[in-house]
Amino acid sequence: MRDMKGIFLWFFCLGFPLMGMAQYGNDWIDYSQTYYKFPVVQDGVYRISGQTLQNAGIPISTIDPRTLRIYGKGEELPLFIPGEGDGQLAPNEFIEFVAFGNDGFLDSELYAQAVEQAHPARSLFTDTLYYFLTWSNSNGLRYINEVDTNAFAYSSVSHRTETIRQAPGVAQNTYYTGVVYSGGTLNPIMDAGEGFASLTTGNLNFAPAWNSGPLNGFQSILYNASAELELRTVTASNPSAGQPDHVHELLDAGGNLLETRTLDGYRQEIYTSSLSFAQFSGGSSPFTFRCNTSLSGLTRNGITEWRLKLPLQTRFGGRTKVLFSLPPQSGLKRSLFLRDFNPQGGGVRLYDLSRRRRIPVQPWTSGNYRAVVPGNSQEID
Repeated sequence: MRDMKGIFLWFFCLGFPLMGMAQYGNDWIDYSQTYYKFPVVQDGVYRISGQTLQNAGIPISTIDPRTLRIYGKGEELPLFIPGEGDGQLAPNEFIEFVAFGNDGFLDSELYAQAVEQAHPARSLFTDTLYYFLTWSNSNGLRYINEVDTNAFAYSSVSHRTETIRQAPGVAQNTYYTGVVYSGGTLNPIMDAGEGFASLTTGNLNFAPAWNSGPLNGFQSILYNASAELELRTVTASNPSAGQPDHVHELLDAGGNLLETRTLDGYRQEIYTSSLSFAQFSGGSSPFTFRCNTSLSGLTRNGITEWRLKLPLQTRFGGRTKVLFSLPPQSGLKRSLFLRDFNPQGGGVRLYDLSRRRRIPVQPWTSGNYRAVVPGNSQEID
């Protein structure tokens, strides 16, 4: 499935430390070109000014800005460079782009199968991702600028979705090593589910509350549609006993049992569930994961990552940047009314990342904005 994703952000110029680099074993690299790398930690919309490039020793006066390119994860990013058509990038002009901090994309290579990764949204090693700027003799990838601003001419988007992720073991700094062999030796490759986990001996009753942590603020803007849950868990016990000693139970917000599994040994278990509005909104927590220790009080169980894709109204609770998705609607343009969004005194921008669109946003009423989004016949991402 693919979703229409957008980021809103007040824009600011970052003086990235740009460094010349040589790279090895990557097909996207042209070894006849020079690359300058810069780090990104937080997801957002970024600007690099011509002055920053000049300070880094890049000869902007001799570079046609239409040929500038930025790469991340081996792929070229679309850019927005206003006024690049004159073939010049002045010190007070800029490159604008959307970039993301690091996740677990490269860590997946450490596992026998990618599905065995403990927490795909978080790296085991660093939250920093490096991007590379270069230029060539041909034009680089650019955002397509939408121009339609007549939001009152179209039917409105009914709702949006937003995906919340958390890896509880990262905050607790507890690590699940996988199978431990005689003498305390471990596998030379990553076991299924190996990584940070909220590992607990005996009872485990995990219920992320609506009124605290990453779910804070969503209860009042929920939309009446289904949500999608993915929960990654691990177990640890001595499998030589020859009988199951773990009982996992997944419950909805009302305490109703969704699924139960009886397990044994060291293993990873992934639970997925589509939750109706009543199932995830009818209590203080959208779901509960618990381990019943009636078979053995010495078992260890833990959560490595959970992900909840929530249906929400087009209200934003005073937030300053949001990554969200829009449902499909028959390929027609739609109006999107952005309520209670805080640009912190700056302009508002909407990016359709999947289709490389930069969408203009107009003020509507105080704290509210409006835009026209291109139609999509399927959920896009």
